[in-house]
Amino acid sequence: MSIVLTPETEAKLRDRARREGRDPHELADAVLADALDQEARSRAAGVPRVNVPEPALDGWRDTVERLRTLILTALSGVRTGHHGVVERRLERAQEEVTRLAVLMDRADAIRPDLLPGLDPPPRPLNTPTNRRYAEKLRATWEAALAVDRERYGDDVGTDGPALVIELMLRDVEEQLRGPSRKMRE
Repeated sequence: MSIVLTPETEAKLRDRARREGRDPHELADAVLADALDQEARSRAAGVPRVNVPEPALDGWRDTVERLRTLILTALSGVRTGHHGVVERRLERAQEEVTRLAVLMDRADAIRPDLLPGLDPPPRPLNTPTNRRYAEKLRATWEAALAVDRERYGDDVGTDGPALVIELMLRDVEEQLRGPSRKMRE
């Protein structure tokens, strides 16, 4: 079997083979076999494959690093008795976590089981009151998106009040549907 590579991919393959001191054909076979094996393992485990753009993954990594820094400075504040610093750092960490949760939610991330062993609610909270709450939250979210567009222009949805409201809306909508490990259906 012959496989035709784009010039860019072939150049990357040859460069990697040179760096690793390997034959490009053997390296291509190994890389392809590894990718196919990993896909088969994911499929067998029931893990859906979602293509997330590299800039989004980089943004998530940056957020994780900011969270790590905030947590370390909060711990330092606890040790030295600077409770005001701790409170500000934890509030900022909560904002970062909320932002990251919404961005991952949009990419169809699987929600981790944060409290293993606890059963989900026995039934969806699909009540008239909760439905009305979801409708109001959706209207509020749409208004917040308009505010974000005024404030941030093209960066709408990556920061601002709409992000927090969106996470709340998604949680209520999940209550209406019933428990799910997927953040979006």
